[in-house]
Order: sequence, then C-alpha cells, then structure tokens
Amino acid sequence: MRKTTEEEDYAMISAAFSDPLTTAGQIRDSAGIDVCDEVVRHRLREAGLRRGTAAEKLLLSANAKAKRLAFCPEAILTGQQKTGRMFFSPVCAEWNQGGRLYRPDGTKFVYKHEPINARVCIFQGVVLFSGCLFVFCDRCQLLFLLFRHSLLI
Repeated sequence: MRKTTEEEDYAMISAAFSDPLTTAGQIRDSAGIDVCDEVVRHRLREAGLRRGTAAEKLLLSANAKAKRLAFCPEAILTGQQKTGRMFFSPVCAEWNQGGRLYRPDGTKFVYKHEPINARVCIFQGVVLFSGCLFVFCDRCQLLFLLFRHSLLI
C-alpha cells in the first residue's frame, strides 16, 4: 500500500525541481507530508530523479581536449606496456562536494546562481580499454572514465 497519493508525489517532485539542492527532509517538509525520508527518495527515483553530488567541472582547453582524445586510440594501439599507469585525475570542483541534489539521469549540474541548472550531456565518443570505458562528452568537454558501471571522472 502506498503511503502517498499522486498529489503528494507531484508536490515532492515539483519541490525537487524548484530547488535541486534541497534534501529529502526539506522536500518532505515543503510538501507538507508525514512520511520518512526514504519514501521521499523512493518517489523521486520513481519519477526519474537521482541523488548525487553537484560538482561544477572546469571546461578543458582545446589543447587539453586534443591530448585526451589522442590518448585513447594511442592507449589501445600500444597496449598496457606503455600505459601501465593511468594519469586521469579528478577535475577540480569549485564548491563543496558534500552537497547532494536530485536530477534526471544524463544531466550535468552547472552552478550559476540560478534555480534550475541541469543540462543534458551528449556523449560523442566511446572507447573501451583494459576493462575501462572512456566516454567523451562534447558539450561538457570532459573525458569520463567509467569502470565497472561507476563514473570516476
């Protein structure tokens, strides 16, 4: 048996979209619903919203972008002898990583002091190397390193 009605679900979803940086407890309080935080998170997951860190990534320069794109085919051709050590390090974030936000899958949060800052990532190139999946997002100009279905940017 559901603990919330469709109207309450809609109120929670609209509260999450109005301010993506709110917590599940704040969403519950703003919707005026008497349920636990897990129910709120479950309803948001049902609506396609996922909770994660809101990191603002710095854009790559054209030179750095070219170097990263050149690395993938070179790494595949030369094998693990030359690329025994991976040199992908996390891109610096400009603000607190501890914050969580709710957003749809395939979107990137861009913090610019605006209430709704999610934008869709369009992946242009995919390279598989040594069990790692490298994905390049042309819009964000970032090379993501996916390993065992987890994003390691």
